[in-house]
Amino acid sequence: MTDRKPVIITEEQLRAQRQYMLDIRALPDRPRTYYVVTFGCQMNAHDSEVLAGMLQEMGMTEAQTGRRRTLRTSTPAACGTTPSARLWAM
Repeated sequence: MTDRKPVIITEEQLRAQRQYMLDIRALPDRPRTYYVVTFGCQMNAHDSEVLAGMLQEMGMTEAQTGRRRTLRTSTPAACGTTPSARLWAM
């Protein structure tokens, strides 16, 4: 087992992230739908739910199939990476 340090997000970082989400929501040409593909374990499924919530806060709705989406993201196995870091890294 590895010695992993907890991820600490400051209030300032949370405020910046919330503002960024509002900025995305205000874009006239932002993606309107999303489709999340999840690979791996239960934690990845949880992270996908977190990502979906963030995308919904940005005004997007879930597409029923990957073909009807305007934004596609995947949740690969990436131990020690936060869901928001995965989304912004794509």
